[in-house]
Amino acid sequence: MHVLITNDDGIHAPGIRALWEEFIGFCKVTIVAPDKERSACSQSITVHRPLCIDRYHMVGVDINDKNATAYQLGGTPADCVKIAIKVLLDDPPDLIISGINNGSNLGTEIFYSGTVSAAIEGVINGIPSMAVSLVLKGMDNYAYAAKVAKRLAVASLDKKIPNNVFLNVNIPDVTEEEIKGITVTKLGFRYYKNTFEQRLSPQNKPYFWLGGEIVDEGNEPDSDVSAVKDNKVSITPVHLHFTHEETRKTIENWDI
Repeated sequence: MHVLITNDDGIHAPGIRALWEEFIGFCKVTIVAPDKERSACSQSITVHRPLCIDRYHMVGVDINDKNATAYQLGGTPADCVKIAIKVLLDDPPDLIISGINNGSNLGTEIFYSGTVSAAIEGVINGIPSMAVSLVLKGMDNYAYAAKVAKRLAVASLDKKIPNNVFLNVNIPDVTEEEIKGITVTKLGFRYYKNTFEQRLSPQNKPYFWLGGEIVDEGNEPDSDVSAVKDNKVSITPVHLHFTHEETRKTIENWDI
């Protein structure tokens, strides 16, 4: 098995290190990750400047090991997947894992997520993919999250993820003993009640700093938001086909 690992927190993030340590020695691993944090970049790609890429030496790994290769890229997570498939790899990977994200990707958060964007890019290229996130609470239990990712990787390659579907995985940041199971969920509803704080630059020009509080009330019990609140690992299969067929048929009857 050949696994391509990426993220949106950057090559130095603890989540990507945890995946590397879990998968190295188990299968062939290639990491292609941004050289710095690219959180909340969604599906953006780099088109107006060159992409610079360098080999990256993961501590404790022989840089000449052909089964364990890492690169850092001056671009987005979607860029990382694109360049890995088209330039760096002789053959497509068997699986793409994006993460482990430093924080949640629950409900409608996925539309902003750089972590999720890499999984989407994988699916667009016909490669089974998953996005893995640790819903941080101060434990920083990336090791357990990586174990879940490996178990799911083996299962997904055995059972096959359908085309145009990726798995969005959220893992509560608690001890393994506190986990109350693994459940298959649907996307919940979670958004940020945004605030914009206005400030002045040294040149006396106004600028704004985006903040906000999370709103995730009213979610059904089988949603990813509810599952994580109950200390359950949430696995949500997400389909890329966004078309709402019922409305499409309705609009066909409009007199336009």
